[in-house]
Amino acid sequence: MDWTVISTSGYIVGMQKLLTAGFDINTQDTRGNTPLHYACGWGLKDSERQAKRFGIPLNQMEIEHADFVVFLLKNGANPNIHNKQQETPLMSAIYHGRIATIKHLLNSGANVNFQTDSGYTPLMLATYHCYQDIVQLLLDFGADSSVKKTVNSYGATMDVTQYQCKTK
Repeated sequence: MDWTVISTSGYIVGMQKLLTAGFDINTQDTRGNTPLHYACGWGLKDSERQAKRFGIPLNQMEIEHADFVVFLLKNGANPNIHNKQQETPLMSAIYHGRIATIKHLLNSGANVNFQTDSGYTPLMLATYHCYQDIVQLLLDFGADSSVKKTVNSYGATMDVTQYQCKTK
């Protein structure tokens, strides 16, 4: 079975078989994504579709993939590898609002202050999406709120200390 399918579905048994056969847990696909990127970025609907398509027992997959992420990290997955879009697994988990996964990544040494080539940080991403609990978690882990990013050709900057989320 393909490692991307196993990673998107959170199928621990399948990944264990690959690792036993010598699979490199930090391998990257053509877009630079690792199994950890996939585990942090896929949701329940995607996982169900993959599981059904490839015959993975639904009771052996998980909704948020937090246990699968822990499994990958304990088996040597590097939480600081970025893909070709300069996205780390932490940024992928933030984008999807997966707080349990984010906690595991941070506790395993994910760089809370990683900055993409265009200047974005995990804190900026969480702030932009108004994930206030994730913003606080990142700050608790030492995220630098003083970093500013130029966001348009007029020189406007994103300043996380001034950004305000709209309440619904």
